[in-house]
Amino acid sequence: MSKRQRHVFPNREIPHLWAHETQDEARNGTGSFYFRGATIYSYGSHFPIATHMIGVQGQAGIVFTSDKNSVTTSQHISAVRRSIPPDVPVFTAPNQHFGFSIAEDEHQHERNFKHYVDEVVESLSTCARARSSWKKEYCHERAVELRKEALCYATFFGLPDPPIEQIPDLDSEQMLRIKARESECRPWHHRAA
Repeated sequence: MSKRQRHVFPNREIPHLWAHETQDEARNGTGSFYFRGATIYSYGSHFPIATHMIGVQGQAGIVFTSDKNSVTTSQHISAVRRSIPPDVPVFTAPNQHFGFSIAEDEHQHERNFKHYVDEVVESLSTCARARSSWKKEYCHERAVELRKEALCYATFFGLPDPPIEQIPDLDSEQMLRIKARESECRPWHHRAA
């Protein structure tokens, strides 16, 4: 007689079962945190947290949401992030750019590259405007990490590198130019402050 597979688990176990692909599906008692196949969700199929992907050379990877939602969804997101083994590459994308056929969808890749480009620009912009050295360093490091992740994404899916230039050093002339450009773009009422 075959043993029936269990499908209802406490919240803490669901991300580990998903991350290690030990079964095809599982959910919590209320159905608010669950996975089916490669994708894990919070409060329904409208909010995929992450999905397993296979790269062009057969390597495992994960596309993870950059979106945030309720406090409970944030807890689900954190639990999923912590459950991913450290040797598995993780790429971020907004849910509307998530897709389940990402490996075959070149428009999906273009949208995800645009997301990376926008995030790098925003990080450098925040870095240039930051007053504290801690925030400058944090935003600069974030820009560096995002560019690195975007390049890994391209390699993973066998795509040309995204249009993200090398991140300038924190105290470089390029960063000073970005800072000058940022102060020119500020609305007049902020300049007086």
